Amino acid sequence: MIKADRLAGGGAASSEDAAKDALLTALRENPSEWTSLERAARRLGATPAAVRALAAGLRDEGYQIEDDHEKGLRLVVPRNRLIAREIRRHLNTRVVGRRIIVLDSVASTNDVAWRETAAGAPDGTAVFAEEQTAGRGRMGRTWVAPRGSALLMSVILRPDLDAQHGSLITVMSAVAVAQALLDALPIQPRIRWPNDIMIGERKTAGILVESRNLPAGSAYAVGIGLNVSTAPDDFPPDLRPIATSLAAEAGVSVERTVIAQAILQELDRWYRDLNFGDYARIAQRWRELSSTLGNRVLLIENGEEWQGRVLDISLEEGLIVRLDEGLTRIFHPSTVTLRHLPG
Repeated sequence: MIKADRLAGGGAASSEDAAKDALLTALRENPSEWTSLERAARRLGATPAAVRALAAGLRDEGYQIEDDHEKGLRLVVPRNRLIAREIRRHLNTRVVGRRIIVLDSVASTNDVAWRETAAGAPDGTAVFAEEQTAGRGRMGRTWVAPRGSALLMSVILRPDLDAQHGSLITVMSAVAVAQALLDALPIQPRIRWPNDIMIGERKTAGILVESRNLPAGSAYAVGIGLNVSTAPDDFPPDLRPIATSLAAEAGVSVERTVIAQAILQELDRWYRDLNFGDYARIAQRWRELSSTLGNRVLLIENGEEWQGRVLDISLEEGLIVRLDEGLTRIFHPSTVTLRHLPG
């Protein structure tokens, strides 16, 4: 069940949006102090009643703004909650994040992304949720995260891309997420083919890319689940040895809004390279960030097991592996489960 829907659009802001931003700027100047309605009204060139209405609208978006008839308004800096307007703040992207939706509780952000796609959502629309009740992973797996501890998001992409290059969306998205985390935090994220972001031997994020052929062309929903502040004991017992979070690895408090902005920024950057056809740049960065390249792996395909060493990646076809039998084979990500082997 969707409990709340807060939106922020990109491009030219409406007059109401501009007024809300102006009010937030005024309140942020003294976040721990009261701002009188009269002072805010003069600042905005509006009436006190109009200022109070703007504050009410911002509260509907998720902001905590105290309202006292004598003292005026006071902004309580939002903590540990996602607000569309806050994610858009300082975001400098051309496509990704031009429209942002933040929801309270959903079955899956990818499901919401597909509904938005059918309704004509623009390229780069991003959907976030505080909680997922039926998050999906590869091969029918589920993604479980305590409420408010993870970044749960999906981005709608409508690239001009041949069907044979569809798997490149997963490669590009993994590069973007790993690069964003590398730049934002004192950690060393690596990509485990095809869709996991690892820190050491533990998984901190997974990426699920779904595609559909629509009348207007191919569309992709890039689902990202990222453990941000999950404590080790909050993971199910079977996941504790293999899962981790950004806060646990970095040893610092991590704001989800900051990480959301970093990911949207990097997705926009690498999506631009993809649309320009600069596939070689994406592939090279994947190689540099990969924890799989050069390693011995076990691949399970249709119940059959194969062992070998990873030689390279084909953006169109998949992972290139020199098998122990001496043959070289390519494994497509849609049909294979991979495990790293010692040595």
